[in-house]
Amino acid sequence: MILQRSLLAVSLSAAIATLVACGGSGAASSGATASTTSGTLFDGAVAGATVFCDTDGSGTLTGSEQTAVTGDDGKFTFATACTADVVSKEGTGVDVTTNQAPRGSFRAVRGSLYVTPFTTMLAHSGLTLVEFQAVMNSLGLGSVDPGTFNPAVDNATLRKAMAAAKVLNDLAAIVSAAGGDPAAAFKAAAAALATAVKNNPGDLSADDTKLNAVLDAASAAAFANSGAFANATQKANAAKLAREAIKLSYKAIRSAADNKAAEDAFGNESSSDTINKCKGDGTLDDDTKTNTKSDEIKNDQNIAKAQYLAIDSVGLFSSPSATTPTLLTADALASTAGATVTGMTLATIDRLQLNTHAQGTPLGSSGKTVQLAVEVTQTGSSRTLKFQIDKVQLGQTGAGNLEMVVKAGAKLNYYAKSGARVELFPAKAIENLSPNVLSTANGGPVLNFATIIGAVSGDLGNNTTNQALLQDLLGSQGTFKVKVIVTDVDLREAIVSGNSTVDTKLASGKISIPKPGDTTKTDDVRGALFDANLTFN
Repeated sequence: MILQRSLLAVSLSAAIATLVACGGSGAASSGATASTTSGTLFDGAVAGATVFCDTDGSGTLTGSEQTAVTGDDGKFTFATACTADVVSKEGTGVDVTTNQAPRGSFRAVRGSLYVTPFTTMLAHSGLTLVEFQAVMNSLGLGSVDPGTFNPAVDNATLRKAMAAAKVLNDLAAIVSAAGGDPAAAFKAAAAALATAVKNNPGDLSADDTKLNAVLDAASAAAFANSGAFANATQKANAAKLAREAIKLSYKAIRSAADNKAAEDAFGNESSSDTINKCKGDGTLDDDTKTNTKSDEIKNDQNIAKAQYLAIDSVGLFSSPSATTPTLLTADALASTAGATVTGMTLATIDRLQLNTHAQGTPLGSSGKTVQLAVEVTQTGSSRTLKFQIDKVQLGQTGAGNLEMVVKAGAKLNYYAKSGARVELFPAKAIENLSPNVLSTANGGPVLNFATIIGAVSGDLGNNTTNQALLQDLLGSQGTFKVKVIVTDVDLREAIVSGNSTVDTKLASGKISIPKPGDTTKTDDVRGALFDANLTFN
């Protein structure tokens, strides 16, 4: 069974390692001569992100600036000590709590042990360290230096930190959904949030007047120059709706009974879809309609609940004409023993169907563009097949069923290794991928596996040796480890527990596929990892 990654455990281990390895003194926010050798990027822990030493102070990565990539626990290490601010490159990495890419750029002054929403707020607000420590105290985090602050030092602190970070994340998500610049919104909101909390000291969770003032200021700043809204009326009304939606999430996270409930609320982005709909239907242009919608949001407890897709089962079809699949439950596939299929191999799979159900609207009304990656490795052998489709439109039908469509211009990258350890890979990614690779039937998405293999075989051409190696891989029986990642989605699996079925959150993971023409470098596809065991006999 796939168990959810313990965010707290990851963060604590990262903290210990960082304290040992970091070159700074720990007085991050005040040490003029401090430097950073190692640190941790944390929103939840952000894996696979590019961080850089911002020597020119621009906040934008230039060719001469030193970079590092964060590990699965958010840790990074520079080759040489960085004596400037550390900045994360926007759009890189995945938050292992939500399995989504951060929409903003994080910043921390030199010598910081952590790069977080709090170091970002300090960096952009212009507040002194002493002033910002008072801000941290009002957020329930204590009068601490954000550069040395571990948000996951304990469960109570973690939830308070998540609640504050949720404000910035939601505002950036709202701007992104409405077609604006989420990174600019994140930066502006970070500065405004810090200043607003300073001007409204005290426990925000216990004072709606102060919390409203803080959320109003952060929303106004985020929407002012983001390009998401057309005029002052739209911006003001969007901010009114954002305040009510984010307030529900903030309070839900602060009062959550456990980390799981807090993480469910943290990952919910329904507010962005709601406000984008209101932009599209004219609600934001009408104060009366906006007030009515605001009253609806105040009572919408779904805004703070988990929204996800859950895999129920996978159906394997053995031929184009087959209408009845071999059905494998998610519970069986995720077990240690795995699922067993008789009379089939990879070579005889024509297509597979993913049977899912959704809680809420995790893809929003417009769907999401994601990447799909698959890895199949034979146990006890070097036989491996990996492929990645870089542009897939993921959406929900009116009945709530999942559908996948290959977007125009999508590319296929693949990698294969035979039992004799011979590698097969393209000189360049396969372009103009056939839309027939993905389809929808009987209420669920279908991956036409034979079409994928046909594209790979066609790319290998008339090289009979390579074709034979590919068939050796596809025709083999035995046990295979199967991994599937769909990026930017909270993906779960339906696991049987006693007499009931529990939708269990998948751990964050990655599939690394060698770059076309150069197996020494990889493209890492990160997200919720569906990890299965499948035996052909």
